[in-house]
Amino acid sequence: MRLTCSSLSLYSLPVDEVIATVAKLGFAAMDLVGIPTLQPIHLDVARRDPDELGRLARAVEDAQVEVATIVTVPSDGMPSWDPAEVNARVGWAVSACRAVSAHRLVLDAGNPIPAEQVERKQAIARWKAMIDEAHRLTSKAGVAFAVEMPHTGTLAERFDQVEELLDAMDHPDIGLDYDTSHVYRSGTSIEDGLRIIGDRVVKVALRDVGEDGEFCRPGTGRVDFRGLFALLHARKYTGDIVIELETPGVINPSDQIREIGLSRTFIEATLAGL
Repeated sequence: MRLTCSSLSLYSLPVDEVIATVAKLGFAAMDLVGIPTLQPIHLDVARRDPDELGRLARAVEDAQVEVATIVTVPSDGMPSWDPAEVNARVGWAVSACRAVSAHRLVLDAGNPIPAEQVERKQAIARWKAMIDEAHRLTSKAGVAFAVEMPHTGTLAERFDQVEELLDAMDHPDIGLDYDTSHVYRSGTSIEDGLRIIGDRVVKVALRDVGEDGEFCRPGTGRVDFRGLFALLHARKYTGDIVIELETPGVINPSDQIREIGLSRTFIEATLAGL
């Protein structure tokens, strides 16, 4: 297993500073997360500035860090579902993967548009159309593709819904991004979750959940990380485990850097104790 860091852990910084900071912290690789409504935007799939990809590529080259995965939510911030716009955003994310040599794209499990009231069957159908287009584009570009689920607030909050979406998308080669905080919130144990979908897990995002139900850094909440790592080791998982933090109230970049450091210390000590 390789420990990496997500740009989401430094969401207060502009992307060039995030890339440089992750490298300075000694991580060999990182995830780049582009969410249109989260400022400053680390990858702007909505605006699609022609100069953006070149700037990102230069920042990555200057920092000498690998961007392993690009993560985005194409429908984020849209007033209504627009298939052409969704596909354009997916296409931009794939282009970004190629620009920074990221080997994987991760998309969401059906992020809702707040202003809409859509029946589940329709929501799954249009999500599947997005997934089909992403699968087509990533296959053509030689980029691996995964979906993050379960995930609170999406079409796949629970594992029965995860299985429903897996059946709907019908692409066995699409992997899964396994976020420990959302697995905890799903009500299913980490062990049972891995039993259900473990063979498809290609990335693990590490985040804890406190007694109040809010996100917190690993080791300060309810998630059993020692148990998780033991299960992953038993499954011979060799992919990335990613520090992905969104701790409420931790906004100052220096505090975010401190949170990353504390998370890393806890994770490495837990792994060493197996």
